[in-house]
Amino acid sequence: MDRSGTRRAVEALDRLAAPGDRLFVWGNLATLYLETGLPTASRFNSMYPLTTPGYATPELVADEVTAWEADPPDLIIDVAYNPAADSSPPLLQPWPFEGE
Repeated sequence: MDRSGTRRAVEALDRLAAPGDRLFVWGNLATLYLETGLPTASRFNSMYPLTTPGYATPELVADEVTAWEADPPDLIIDVAYNPAADSSPPLLQPWPFEGE
Protein backbone atom coordinates (compact mmCIF):
# COMPACT_ATOMS: atom_id res chain seq x y z
CA MET A 1 0.00 0.00 0.00
CA ASP A 2 1.28 3.44 -0.92
CA ARG A 3 1.29 5.48 2.29
CA SER A 4 3.11 8.50 0.81
CA GLY A 5 -0.04 10.66 1.01
CA THR A 6 -0.44 9.84 4.69
CA ARG A 7 3.22 10.61 5.33
CA ARG A 8 2.88 13.99 3.58
CA ALA A 9 -0.23 14.79 5.65
CA VAL A 10 1.58 13.90 8.88
CA GLU A 11 4.57 16.05 7.89
CA ALA A 12 2.29 19.01 7.07
CA LEU A 13 0.38 18.64 10.34
CA ASP A 14 3.66 18.43 12.26
CA ARG A 15 4.70 21.77 10.70
CA LEU A 16 1.33 23.47 11.24
CA ALA A 17 0.31 22.26 14.68
CA ALA A 18 1.03 24.27 17.78
CA PRO A 19 1.18 22.76 21.26
CA GLY A 20 -2.33 21.99 22.46
CA ASP A 21 -3.90 22.05 18.99
CA ARG A 22 -6.74 19.62 18.38
CA LEU A 23 -7.28 17.88 15.05
CA PHE A 24 -10.40 16.78 13.22
CA VAL A 25 -9.96 14.35 10.36
CA TRP A 26 -12.81 14.66 7.86
CA GLY A 27 -12.85 11.15 6.48
CA ASN A 28 -11.92 7.76 7.81
CA LEU A 29 -8.20 7.84 8.49
CA ALA A 30 -8.04 7.78 12.26
CA THR A 31 -4.39 6.72 12.10
CA LEU A 32 -3.56 10.42 11.61
CA TYR A 33 -4.41 11.00 15.27
CA LEU A 34 -1.96 8.28 16.25
CA GLU A 35 0.75 9.26 13.79
CA THR A 36 0.66 12.97 14.70
CA GLY A 37 -0.07 12.56 18.41
CA LEU A 38 -2.69 15.31 18.10
CA PRO A 39 -5.85 14.92 20.16
CA THR A 40 -9.17 14.73 18.38
CA ALA A 41 -11.39 17.80 18.32
CA SER A 42 -14.47 15.59 18.28
CA ARG A 43 -15.87 12.71 20.24
CA PHE A 44 -15.65 10.76 16.96
CA ASN A 45 -12.41 9.58 15.35
CA SER A 46 -14.05 8.75 12.01
CA MET A 47 -16.98 9.95 9.94
CA TYR A 48 -19.03 6.76 10.26
CA PRO A 49 -21.07 7.91 13.29
CA LEU A 50 -21.93 11.18 11.55
CA THR A 51 -22.71 9.75 8.11
CA THR A 52 -24.16 6.27 8.64
CA PRO A 53 -27.90 6.12 7.96
CA GLY A 54 -29.75 4.75 10.97
CA TYR A 55 -26.99 5.82 13.35
CA ALA A 56 -26.47 9.45 12.39
CA THR A 57 -29.43 11.63 13.25
CA PRO A 58 -30.02 15.34 12.81
CA GLU A 59 -29.70 15.66 16.60
CA LEU A 60 -26.34 13.86 16.69
CA VAL A 61 -24.96 16.06 13.92
CA ALA A 62 -26.41 19.20 15.54
CA ASP A 63 -24.73 18.30 18.84
CA GLU A 64 -21.39 18.00 17.06
CA VAL A 65 -21.89 21.33 15.27
CA THR A 66 -22.81 23.01 18.57
CA ALA A 67 -19.67 21.61 20.20
CA TRP A 68 -17.57 22.91 17.31
CA GLU A 69 -19.17 26.35 17.49
CA ALA A 70 -18.29 26.54 21.19
CA ASP A 71 -14.76 25.18 20.74
CA PRO A 72 -13.74 24.79 17.08
CA PRO A 73 -11.02 22.40 15.95
CA ASP A 74 -7.63 24.01 15.51
CA LEU A 75 -6.84 21.91 12.46
CA ILE A 76 -9.12 20.10 10.01
CA ILE A 77 -7.74 17.83 7.34
CA ASP A 78 -9.95 16.49 4.54
CA VAL A 79 -9.11 12.90 3.70
CA ALA A 80 -12.54 12.17 2.24
CA TYR A 81 -11.05 10.76 -0.93
CA ASN A 82 -8.52 8.20 0.13
CA PRO A 83 -7.67 5.34 -2.23
CA ALA A 84 -5.90 3.55 0.66
CA ALA A 85 -8.95 3.58 2.97
CA ASP A 86 -12.70 4.00 2.93
CA SER A 87 -13.77 7.19 1.25
CA SER A 88 -16.42 9.44 2.74
CA PRO A 89 -18.49 12.47 1.65
CA PRO A 90 -16.28 15.41 0.67
CA LEU A 91 -15.95 18.24 3.19
CA LEU A 92 -16.68 21.14 0.85
CA GLN A 93 -19.57 19.75 -1.19
CA PRO A 94 -23.24 19.08 -0.34
CA TRP A 95 -23.57 16.25 2.16
CA PRO A 96 -25.63 13.25 1.02
CA PHE A 97 -26.77 12.40 4.56
CA GLU A 98 -29.08 13.71 7.27
CA GLY A 99 -26.54 16.24 8.53
CA GLU A 100 -27.32 18.72 5.73
